[in-house]
Amino acid sequence: MNQLLDLWPLALFALLAFVFVRLLRPPAPPQPPPYEKRGSLLTPAEQQFYHALNAAVGDRFAICPMVRISELLQVRKEAADRGAWQGRINSKHIDFVLCDPQSLSPRACIELDDATHEQPERQARDAFLNESFAAAGLPLLRVTTAKLYDARQLNEAINAALG
Repeated sequence: MNQLLDLWPLALFALLAFVFVRLLRPPAPPQPPPYEKRGSLLTPAEQQFYHALNAAVGDRFAICPMVRISELLQVRKEAADRGAWQGRINSKHIDFVLCDPQSLSPRACIELDDATHEQPERQARDAFLNESFAAAGLPLLRVTTAKLYDARQLNEAINAALG
């Protein structure tokens, strides 16, 4: 114990030297955040579908791509375990949302299903989304990816989903 008491001046000197050096060292130059612009919001397959969808709906709907599900659905206030239900939708998105062109209120959503939707974990996610959108009363259309899309058929599918 006496040895520790004898070393306190050395410890204090070391601490003061450290603080002094830190204060005299010039601050690091400010760094900009490490972000860069991404490319298109849509993959080439999604771009192709977007153009066909645009031809199908014309001015009837505003098309919003890549919308977070938590912007479309909310957990009911009275629901038990609200945080867990919210967590299930927070990091997911819908490929396309058809909105009223004036109010931008969502009218229907579209998921473009490629080969990854055949995987079991993806099928479970798809089933959860189908059930969630049905419970919320927001139509969710599923369209299988294709090389070409028929705008007339897309329009018919949208009309059928809207009732």
